Amino acid sequence: MAAKLGPMQHVYTGRDAMDAHFVKGLLEREGIDAQVMGEALESAFGTLPLSAKSLPSVYVREEDVARATPIVEEYRRIDAANAEDSADDAADDRPLAT
Repeated sequence: MAAKLGPMQHVYTGRDAMDAHFVKGLLEREGIDAQVMGEALESAFGTLPLSAKSLPSVYVREEDVARATPIVEEYRRIDAANAEDSADDAADDRPLAT
């Protein structure tokens, strides 16, 4: 990561720090410097009101937003599809009513 990143733009809000760091890794794999901010707030989730602004978020340099956006969008699409598959699997495991 560069020592000075310059102005940053938000590109992703994670469910938790692990999710945000996963997206950060996807971006860095494509040569995009990224930072996760807000993960220190995770320990205070029980005492602070939870909002998108209090969840760990990924930021990139302004000039990298256009390159980062399709990567984040693809991750969201795959993540949503995986969540649907998990819900379907859970429904299949329920006992049948008699």
